[in-house]
Amino acid sequence: MKTKLIFLTFFLLITTAIVHGQNITRLVFFNMKHEADTPEASVFFEKSQILAEVPSVSHFAILRVEGREFDYDYVIRLGFEDKEGVDVYVRHSIHTDYLQEVWKSSVTGGMMIDLIDLAWDGLPEAHHFNEENFTLFLTQGL
Repeated sequence: MKTKLIFLTFFLLITTAIVHGQNITRLVFFNMKHEADTPEASVFFEKSQILAEVPSVSHFAILRVEGREFDYDYVIRLGFEDKEGVDVYVRHSIHTDYLQEVWKSSVTGGMMIDLIDLAWDGLPEAHHFNEENFTLFLTQGL
């Protein structure tokens, strides 16, 4: 039992060290209450651009999901330099106001996933996800 506890503690410390300071990509999948080509949808997409103004957001995009095998039509992709950046974003007034004033009235259903860059010394840069190869992955798969 003591060995398991020591191993678990060691694992948590190593995992925290690896995750701390790594890039995080947040994907928020959703469906809208409005049809895609309506004035209401255009207003939603325009108002959503304000999320890029949160200081800890390093990249921002709204994408349409291609393919009908998935339950959601759109995804907001947000990039952060680290976990602290995500925390700043979640608490920032731009984000909290947006949720109350825009998101709740325009969106039905959703799913959020945070992806952590597992880059480490020795892994060639070509194997890291960046804006270009992530978009390629979304459109063509692995």
